[in-house]
Amino acid sequence: MSNVSNIPKTMKALRLHEFGSDYRLDHDVPVPLDLGDYDVLIAIKSAGFCHTELLIRDGLARPTPKQLPLIPSHEPAGIIVAMGKKVSDEYKIGDRVGAINFYNACANCPDCLNDNNIYCENYDGTGISIDGAFAEYQKTDSRWLVPLPDELSFQDAAPLMCAGLTAFSAIEKCALKKGQVIGIIGLGALGHLAVQFAKCMGLKVVAIDNRQEALDVVQKLKHTPDLIID
Repeated sequence: MSNVSNIPKTMKALRLHEFGSDYRLDHDVPVPLDLGDYDVLIAIKSAGFCHTELLIRDGLARPTPKQLPLIPSHEPAGIIVAMGKKVSDEYKIGDRVGAINFYNACANCPDCLNDNNIYCENYDGTGISIDGAFAEYQKTDSRWLVPLPDELSFQDAAPLMCAGLTAFSAIEKCALKKGQVIGIIGLGALGHLAVQFAKCMGLKVVAIDNRQEALDVVQKLKHTPDLIID
């Protein structure tokens, strides 16, 4: 494991102490320096807030938290500051990364082998069942890191680790070829991302929504739909 002597022992973190209560900012939370072989420690620069955080607060999220207090947020973006001994040499200290919220998925069971890692019996969800990114540092599984290009800000990258992944994976599973047509119904938080992903993948996009506000948003995108239906 890389040297962690220069990393603080405690950090600030937003935590849930009991279901039904508000999140609380704590100032002396231990930094998770106990890295496993495939773990990395990320200095968090931005973390997204999702509807899931409301479900966690109310005790309705799945998988359920293993213990309280819990640090929420499954949408992290930051810089690698420490690494386990088996982390791929694709990564190094100082890299800008995001992370998908899979932790401990085995990569060998039928669900993992079919890209359904969320159903793995070993799966933990960072920010859902174990500590996540509403903190100065987060420990996560390097096998689910996403390298971030320099031109993508941490603030823009963080929500892509959930909303972006959801939209992108849905399009990818359609297995369409460049020039084929895809219809995207609903142009909200996920839909407007799906429009942009699909256009960048070379697809012809039909965007559908009955809300003028949503239609206005997609018409202002850099990658606009080929056809808009209201």
